[in-house]
Amino acid sequence: MKNYDVIIIGAGLAGLSLGSELAKEFNILVIEKGRIKNEHKTWTAEEALINNAGLGQFITARFNGGNFKFLDKEKIFVHDKLATVDDVAILDYFTGLIRKNSESKILENCEFLDAHEENITGLTIKTTKGLFSSKLIIDCSGVNSPLVAKHELNDKIFYNPVYGGIYDVRSGESDNFAAEIVTTDYPISWFETFPANKDQTLVYTFQYTNNPVEPLSLKPIHEYQIKNCHLKDKLKGKKMVREVYGIIPMGSMKKNAVNGIFFFGDTNLIGAPLAGTGFTNIIQHYKKIAKHLSINLTNSTLKEENLNYTYDRTEQINRDIQSIIGMILINARLEEVGLFFDLIKDLPDRITANMIYLRLNIEEISILIKTLVAKFGLKKLAGILPKKEYMYIAKEIFKTAENIVVENVIEDLFNIQNTKSV
Repeated sequence: MKNYDVIIIGAGLAGLSLGSELAKEFNILVIEKGRIKNEHKTWTAEEALINNAGLGQFITARFNGGNFKFLDKEKIFVHDKLATVDDVAILDYFTGLIRKNSESKILENCEFLDAHEENITGLTIKTTKGLFSSKLIIDCSGVNSPLVAKHELNDKIFYNPVYGGIYDVRSGESDNFAAEIVTTDYPISWFETFPANKDQTLVYTFQYTNNPVEPLSLKPIHEYQIKNCHLKDKLKGKKMVREVYGIIPMGSMKKNAVNGIFFFGDTNLIGAPLAGTGFTNIIQHYKKIAKHLSINLTNSTLKEENLNYTYDRTEQINRDIQSIIGMILINARLEEVGLFFDLIKDLPDRITANMIYLRLNIEEISILIKTLVAKFGLKKLAGILPKKEYMYIAKEIFKTAENIVVENVIEDLFNIQNTKSV
């Protein structure tokens, strides 16, 4: 049985990026149930973030800002320049970095089956290509991770199924939409467009759901949106040259580590319910996470209490806010989604951008929450949000009052509202 310092389950962006850093110091094994490829995804983020991650050479298109459009309502916001990257080339790049370490290995067509603790210093995994052991397992296997299920780690989870494609249409600045709603059917189907490269445009449909909906089921909805969206004239008669689809899991986990196992990427629900999605969060965090794991590997401190990665307070609040927004978009009726667009229209551009990319400061978070409550009202939010998230929002509004009094009042309001709806 071959032993490695680290075994990574999943050779997507999360697994390969983290592996490329860890392979500088440790011998690692990356296993992938299929082949390393990225035929059905595209990645976009702020150009500065891409450059900071050392991936600027893979940019295929640059564009400014984006629009939100809800039926007859529209807001254009401008922030740092955005960029799209060559996803396949990035995976090849990270693969090459891992293979520079002659003691490291990537196994394709190797499916993870199970893991168990051999002793206090190591774990063994069972795969379709045999047994392997390591000090640390990093689970980057994605939305249906058997290890997440085994350890019952999900606190709240919801999903963003995506279906669309790349079309031979050149995208102009006014064509780039962060979110557009065309149909009034429920569940609400959203639409997003941005350039894939200088000659092609990515156009896709997505939803917010409580269940992992099969992305290909969105195909007829997408075809309807194509015929009715703001790009309908440009797209008329154009064929899709490449399908794009997948499921982005979002929400929160109870923790991101157990003894000897760390969770990263989609497995750790690192996606965000707005344009920040998984790519942005992975390239923001993979070097910091790698450093954290390297220290624990060097010190042999691989128990849960050491291995668990703690976000700083501001970043954690941003992640909490994103979860709340996701729950609003899942549970809200059409008119309430309209209120959310009104909220976006009233926010300063900098707050809109910082909300999307999880970098709101404490003052901006306060402005966002106050604007949210002003638009929806506490009573309406009590009918949309789960109790934990509702209490969080309400307490932020009443921070100047006695906490115990406020908590009793807003809890009563939540209970009254939800008793009526039963």
